[in-house]
Amino acid sequence: NRLALATACILMASFMTVLNTNMLRIASPHIMAQFGVSVAQLTWIFNGYMLPYSVLMPICGRLGDTTSRKFLFQLGLVIFAGGSLLASFTWSYWALVSFRVVQAIGAACVFPNALVMATNLHPPERRGTVLGLLGATASLGAVIGPTVGGFLIEYLHWNAIFYVNIPVAVILLVTSMHLLKEIKQEEQRKETFDYAGSVTLSVALLGLVVVLVNGTEWGWLSWRSLIFIAASSSVAALFFRVEVNSASPLVDLDLLRNRLLQAGIITGLSQMLCMQASNFLIPLFLAEVKMYPPATIGMLMLPAALVRLVASPASGVMADRYGSQFPVVLGLVIKVVTFFMLSRLNPLVTAVYVAAMLVANAIGSSLMWSPTLSAVLSSSPQDRAGSVTGIFNMVRFLGGMVGTTIAGVILNARYHLIEPGRAVPAAGYHESYLLLVAVSLATLPIAMRLGRTPKVSTAAAITSSSRGKWEPTVRGR
Repeated sequence: NRLALATACILMASFMTVLNTNMLRIASPHIMAQFGVSVAQLTWIFNGYMLPYSVLMPICGRLGDTTSRKFLFQLGLVIFAGGSLLASFTWSYWALVSFRVVQAIGAACVFPNALVMATNLHPPERRGTVLGLLGATASLGAVIGPTVGGFLIEYLHWNAIFYVNIPVAVILLVTSMHLLKEIKQEEQRKETFDYAGSVTLSVALLGLVVVLVNGTEWGWLSWRSLIFIAASSSVAALFFRVEVNSASPLVDLDLLRNRLLQAGIITGLSQMLCMQASNFLIPLFLAEVKMYPPATIGMLMLPAALVRLVASPASGVMADRYGSQFPVVLGLVIKVVTFFMLSRLNPLVTAVYVAAMLVANAIGSSLMWSPTLSAVLSSSPQDRAGSVTGIFNMVRFLGGMVGTTIAGVILNARYHLIEPGRAVPAAGYHESYLLLVAVSLATLPIAMRLGRTPKVSTAAAITSSSRGKWEPTVRGR
């Protein structure tokens, strides 16, 4: 069935971008050892990806609305494969960070356009099923990534994780040329693009990350830190001024006046901040403190990833039945308990303990994700749901970037105090997880504002993000 093959092509492209990041987490201790970088500097291989990805995702989605989704999708595959090829032959740490930026540009072209292309391949009554497949595909990347990456690293080399992307991208590129056909728009949309908002937002966030990563080394009140803080704050103020006056803003600030939407976005930010921070910490703990080989680390992380495959759709059913508030608050309570237990990690803790805590954390995160998105979509007009989804995802990824950075800064400052062979909470990990406890507790009263709200079809939200009349179809149908 050519329709099924075309859908599989689009889903596999999204899967590829998720898979690589999850494999890279297992490789991080080996990258740190080979290039002699600090834990704080190590965060750049993740932030160097998340920063451009989060900012470019709504930009590339909007470009797809006004130009060609198929072209951007295929261009993204080429860029992602090129970044992977360069990363596999990297000669320095900062070269690797640069090639991760290239990968992020490619992924930002692929994902938002793949989302709309996949839904437009099918009639409206089947779009919910397609979106469910997209969610399952992302979860599958989280399942396979650590395990496959662990074996590649242990039996080949850490740069082998980048080899996987190249043949897959080539196959997807050729497949998409033969299976996907572009239908020209009857009427080209006339819409200005918010270049000023894109540039100012990127610069403001980059300045913030530079301070977070280097603040401990420079001194938080040193002249360099103060200059970056002042510059980042000034550019952020300029960004808001640009958005207020823009005819087609990157971030529609009027949407953010809705209190339920505010609660949903803050909850999503908190969930991603904590998840990315924990995902950064756990592989380092297992490799640097427990001295487990990469394949063992991948296997230890597998049960939690498998749980997400089941818990994520179950949380959506729970939200439909009881409203968003119940599963989100329950998930936050589980995460508070789990993060507190993870703050007790020490050199003598057992592998079973770590695996059990990761499973509990996966359940908590899964309970939050789908119901939070449901509440966000329900709080916005249907014709603006596409914009709201873009803002929500951008804020989430920015939260993940901040979480990774802060965890790296704390760990870098404290991990040398770890006492080997003693059942004493591991320094750096202990403080980081206590911070995640505090963030989750602070989110609880905000999540309590997510009540039962009228259901808005996610498929409709995605469809509304493509306001043009362009639609991909399958060749030969």
